[in-house]
Order: sequence, then structure tokens, then C-alpha cells
Amino acid sequence: MNTVVKHPKIIIIIIAIVTLFFSWQLIYISLDNDVLSFIPDDNPEVIKYYNSEEQFGSDRVFAVAVETTVGTIFTPYFIELISSLTEDFGNMDYDIEVSSFANTNYIEGTSYGIEVKPMLEEYLGTASDILKLKERLLSWELYEGSLYSKDFTSAQILVKLNSVPTDEERDGIYTHIRNSLININNPSINWYITGLPAVTYLISNNMEADLINLIPLVLLVVISTLYLSFRRLGGVILPLLTIIISIVWTLGLMSFLRISLSMLDTITPVLLVAVGSAYGIHIISHYYDELKLKNYKLSYSEHKKLVLSVVKRIGKPVLLAGLTTAIGFGSLIASDVIPIRTFGTFTAIGVIIALFISITLIPSLLLLRHKGLKTSNINTFGNDTAVFNILYNFFHRHTVRVILLFIIISAAGIYGTNKIDKDNVLVEYFKKDTEIRTADNFLNNKFNGTTFFEIIVTGENPGDLTNPDILLAMDELSLFLKSKYPEITKIVSFTDLIKKLNQAMNYAIPEGPDSDNFSDTKSDFLNKDSNGFSSFFLEEERPPEPMYNLQAAAANDEKPDYKSPISYNDFLQIMNKAYLESDNIQISADELIKSLNRELNYKGAAYYEIPSDPAKYSLQSKEELKNLIAQYLLLFSGNLSSLTDDDIEPMKTRILVQLNDTGTAIAKSAADDADVYAQTNFPDGYTLETAGTAKIMHILTSMVTDSQTRSILISLVLVFFTLIITHKSIAAGLIGILPIGFTVLINFGVMGIFGIRLDISTSMVAAVSIGIGIDYTIHYLSYYHFERLKTDNLETVTRNTLSGAGKAIIFNAVSVACGFLVLLFSKFNPLNYFGLLVAITMVTSSTASLTVLPILLEIFKPKFISRKI
Repeated sequence: MNTVVKHPKIIIIIIAIVTLFFSWQLIYISLDNDVLSFIPDDNPEVIKYYNSEEQFGSDRVFAVAVETTVGTIFTPYFIELISSLTEDFGNMDYDIEVSSFANTNYIEGTSYGIEVKPMLEEYLGTASDILKLKERLLSWELYEGSLYSKDFTSAQILVKLNSVPTDEERDGIYTHIRNSLININNPSINWYITGLPAVTYLISNNMEADLINLIPLVLLVVISTLYLSFRRLGGVILPLLTIIISIVWTLGLMSFLRISLSMLDTITPVLLVAVGSAYGIHIISHYYDELKLKNYKLSYSEHKKLVLSVVKRIGKPVLLAGLTTAIGFGSLIASDVIPIRTFGTFTAIGVIIALFISITLIPSLLLLRHKGLKTSNINTFGNDTAVFNILYNFFHRHTVRVILLFIIISAAGIYGTNKIDKDNVLVEYFKKDTEIRTADNFLNNKFNGTTFFEIIVTGENPGDLTNPDILLAMDELSLFLKSKYPEITKIVSFTDLIKKLNQAMNYAIPEGPDSDNFSDTKSDFLNKDSNGFSSFFLEEERPPEPMYNLQAAAANDEKPDYKSPISYNDFLQIMNKAYLESDNIQISADELIKSLNRELNYKGAAYYEIPSDPAKYSLQSKEELKNLIAQYLLLFSGNLSSLTDDDIEPMKTRILVQLNDTGTAIAKSAADDADVYAQTNFPDGYTLETAGTAKIMHILTSMVTDSQTRSILISLVLVFFTLIITHKSIAAGLIGILPIGFTVLINFGVMGIFGIRLDISTSMVAAVSIGIGIDYTIHYLSYYHFERLKTDNLETVTRNTLSGAGKAIIFNAVSVACGFLVLLFSKFNPLNYFGLLVAITMVTSSTASLTVLPILLEIFKPKFISRKI
């Protein structure tokens, strides 16, 4: 401080130069909100994710849904719309893959074997063409919920990113898709865009808006608070200058080190505005208090002496407050979550910068601006003595009640803590009425959902996955998961393809009508007579002819041959048998038709299965079945890179599990059940592991919870020992830690009781609260100690401390709380909650410091508080 007093101009010049340097670095600021960058690359789940991505391709998908509010998707206009959008998206100059019903192939059995044809082959827009498209879409249940919605009002277009995109590429793809959809300009068409890349883009986009809007707003709030507190221009400008310089240095340093900002770093400027003002507030508050004690015009030398005495007196508690705040924020460095670690590192650095600027720049400016201050002009907020006398009289007369009240509140906090929901759902960062939340809800309701995880099954040798035993086990695993978890809407597996190929290869061809043309079948094969009956059924007066013996077929375990005419009685028997074989007594028309198709082997429906019984296929062994499956793959000759590691002799396959639940708990539970199921039911020689974005999000949730616990313990322990070392007393550590422990408990209680989720943002509230809230305890203890050395009258000591330190504490708490409440205007829900919770903890920690601390000091009368240090 002697250096500052001697060379204030040099101090100001050095700070100005450094500020200009970091200001220039701000132009290089970059953003990164990719969830995969939140977790270290050496995390096992991240490694599995990247291994799967390298083997089977990316699951980073823009999901686009187009809905018609009039009629169904089976109209010439809507089909042409999907076709044109698919073509438009596919023409983008990026490494992407676009799929919809407009460019998807379908598999069909013919008299020649397997045929793979475009869904819109020879499509001209006629009624017959549209009927063909509908028949093809309905021919495989895999298409439902992927290409079209069950109610036929919506279609989906998937834009898959084949490689990790740059920010510019992701932004360009999203912007192109959205602009194309906007240009539809049809009031009966609604559109929706979601998917992880869209969420990532919108987080960064909204983060930029937050930075632009929130920083001026929080500065305005702090300026207003400072002016109301000090009612002097100097009381506003000096702390404000400290704040602005601290923000520039901190963000400039991040940019200089080429560290990208995440959504959490939106909080950093707001935090530095709110917290960085504290040190200046304490210095300015005590400076004005000292000036008020003077009844004459100060000379330069007298003013210089006053500034030095203020800084020396207040310097220790300010330094200690800054140190403990940095400790609280710095405890987040122990987190494994990279954005939290970065946030903790640079907010701690920012606090140290704010502290340094406050104890160097403010005194320097105070010394330079002196022009013979008139102490009569010094006026601060209200009649503070009367207010604090009322506070003292309250808790002094009702000590027992105050203690009981704090015990009850603590019990409520413990209750609420046990009810906290822990999850980290990116799309729920946005408000409920935002475009992305609406889109995500729509796709979860109408399609297969936007949450994914993968099951990787691996054999020991090439071709092991043509073994019918493992294929059957995989298929049964899918059925098991879907039956246990209604949130699982679709499981896309290699087994689905094998079953479809098996169906196509066992496709019974009618002798009469052209089975490849549904409309022909409708007009000819089901040709109705004058009475409206189909000639497919025998009329009573029809001359006797050979009948298909349903009972004999059933006895021989044969499927009916629908080429042979059957009686009404036989048909009713088939209907009843199909009904009895259904899994649900409330069978739908869709389920009934599927059962009938299986009973009649319509288009090979009876063979939509894994070929596991050699006798049924006129084979002798499982090895021959394995060869049969290998022949299917050879005949198919399609690209299976998204499903298997090899098109002909697969050894590894990916099963994609989709859920319509955005949380991570169900996906994690289902993945664990899949692992247990495989250990029990898979044949020897096969392994199973799970991966995917849902697993990444769950591990992120676990890491957030673990890092919170770790950071709280670290910050509390470090603050505890800091207080012990500073005051050379264990009692100081115990007494000082109680108010902040109470504050943390209240924070968790509020979260649990009001259903505020513990996520990547709210998990930091406790550490931030410890870092900031401990300042109030430190300033109170310091001032109390200063007054205690003057007198043994505890009432006088307490009253003087409340009217002295209490004023600065309240100014500071109000300023910080108002600063953080600005986050209520953020576009992100977690930041709203973060701001609200920190504001609440500022109220509770400052209140505890001004009520609990005086009671504890009066009851226990610790020796450290009256001892010279």
C-alpha cells in the first residue's frame, strides 16, 4: 500500500495498458457447447462413444418433422414437399446423409428372390401411386415412427452428420434447414427441428444473446444499487470501474489462452459484476465512514493518510474475503466436468483480479481525485444506526426463538435435500414455449423420440453374427426391453433386417393376380359380385370343389395356403385363431391384420422371424441355418455399415434403442438391464456393451453430482482452515463455518421442495454461495474483533459492529443478489435457477451473519475475538 500511495499514477497507467491488451483479445472469443466436450476424452463412456461412431457412423442427427393439419401425408402435395425438401437438404455442401420416405428403399420378395426398390419408384402422383407408397411404408414396422407418424399426419426427414462438424458447419446446416422450412409458406403445414446438433447450435446462439443483454442489465442494476447505497458519484464510478476491468481481464485471458466459452461462462461476467463490486463497496463504505467523522476540510496529506489508514484497516478482511471467495470458486476446479472446471478456474482468477484492482486502483484514484473534500457532503444510505438497533434488540431479546427458528429451517432444508431430482437434459435448458422444446415434444409424441443409446454385440470371429442362436437372443433382448420400458419406442437391430430378408425369401406368390400391385389385387383378386361378396370366398350355392382343410393344416403345423379358396367358416376360424394368438385382448385392427397375414402367410408374413428351426426350412442343422442367413446377406448386397462391421460376415453389430423420454435415468436403467440380460441369455463367445449420447448425458449427470459433493467439501474445509489460520483459533473456524453451512443447507432445501433440478448449472450454486457468503462472516468477525479490542461491553461491541460492518454487508448482499437476479432474464432455465438460488443464498448468508454470529459470539465468548492478532 505504501507503493500505491507513493506512485498512484504509475499504478493507473500499468492497469490501463494491461486492460487495453486484454480488450484486444476479446475479438478472439469462441463458444463451444458440444456435450461431448463437457467430459474428458479418456472417460470410458466417451471412448466407447467414439469407437462406436468410428465403426458404425455418427448419431449426430438433425431431426426434421413436417406436419399437415389437413388430411394426411398421402397427398400429391405433401409427398412432393417431402421429396423437394429431401433433395434440397441433400444438396447442401456438407458431409451429411439425408433420409426420408422420398429416398428410402424398401425390401420385397418376388418370384426371383429379394428385390430392393426405391420407395417412390415410378411415382407419378396418381391415386394408385400413392396407394403403393402407403402399402410399402406399411410393409415393414421399422418405418413407423421413423419415416412417418402413426396417425399419418407427419413425416420425418433425418439429416445425419457423417463427421464432427465445426461450429460454422453446424450453424450453416441448421440455418439452411430452417430457412427452407420457413419458405414453405403454407398455413396447413407445421414444421419442427430438433436433435443434438440443433440443441448445441441454439445453446451457443442464445448464449451470445445472453452475453449481449445481461451484462448491460447487471451493470445497470449494480449502478442503481451503488447509487442508492452511497448517493455519491464516486461511490458508483470506482466500484464500477473495478468491475469492468475485472471482466475484461478475465474474458481476455480466456480468449488469449484460446479457451472456448460454454453456456456456464455466461455467468462469469454477471458473477464478476456482482462479486467484484463487493471489495470496492467495503473500501468505499469505510472511506466515507471515516470522512464523516471529520468536521473540517482535509488537506492532501491528511486525505492521503486517511486513505492509507482505511485500506490498511479494511485490507486484511477484504484480502481474506477475496481469498475465501477464490477458494469457493476454485474448489470447482476439482470437477471432472470440463465447463465447470473452466468456470471455477477463471471465476477464481477473476475474483483475484477484482481484489487486486480494488486495493490498488481505487486508492490510487482516490488519491488523485482529492481536491479538498468537504466532509459535510458525505451521506450514505438512511439512518443505519436506528435500523441496526432494531435488529439487535430483536435477536438479543428473542435469542431462544431465533435459535429454534434456525433449527426448524435447517430441518426443512434436510427434508428438501432428500427430494432433489438429479438429471441433465440439454433440451430442457430452454423455456417450455421455445421452438426447440416444442419440436422435441412433438417428435417424442409423434415419432420414436429424440433420446438414443446403442447396444454393441460382438462375436469372436467374422461371421459369428449369422449364428441364429445369437440373433434369436438379440431379438428376444429387444422384446424384453420394450416390454419392461414403455418409454422405449423403437429398437432398430440387425435382427430386423434378417427377419425381413427371411420374409422376402419365403414370399408366397399368388397364381392369379399380380401380387406386386396392391391395386390390381384389390380390383381383380378381391373381385366382388353383384351381392358385394368377394369371389375369394365360396358361396353356398357354388358347386362342391376341393376345399382347403384348415384343421388338417393346423394338425401338421402348416400355414394356410391363401391361394386356395376357403369357406366363410374357415375364414372365421382363421380370424379367431389370429385373435387368440394376440398378446392383448383389446386387439387393434392393425394387430388383427398382422395376425391374419401371419396365419395366411400373406407376402411371407409367417416367416418374419429369425430362422432358428432347421426342420421348418428343410435343413439339417443350425450350421446350415447360419449358411442360409449368410446367403441372405449375399443376395441383399446392401450397405450395412450403420448396423454391422461387415456386409457378408459380420462379427459386430449395433442395436439402436430410441426413447421418447428426455431424461437419462431410464436409458441408463435399460442399458444396465441389457447388460445383465446378455450375461444370462447370450450364448458363449458373445459380449455386449452399451454406448451413445444418452449414456454420455447420464455420466455427465453423475459427474455433476460427484463434483458438487467434492467442491463443497473442499471449499468448506479450506475456508475452515483459512479462518483457523487467520484467527489462530479452531473456534474461529467452527463459528465462522456455521452460517455458511446453514446457507448451503437452505439452498438444497429450496431446490428439493420447489422441484429445481440439480444440473450442470445449479450444481455450482453451493460452491459459489460458500465463496461469496463467507465474506459476510469474515467482515463481521473482523469488525467485531476491532470493536472488542476497544471495550468489554458486548452490547456496545455488537451494536457498533452491526452499524459498521452490518451496513457494508447489507449493501454488498443486496448488490450481489440483485446482480444475480438479472440471470432471471436469461434464455436458459438452469441460469434462471442459478441466479435465483444465489440471490436466496446471499439473503440467507448475510442474515445468518447478522443474527446467528452475534448470538454465537455472545453465548460462547471465544477468546480469539478479544485477542490481539
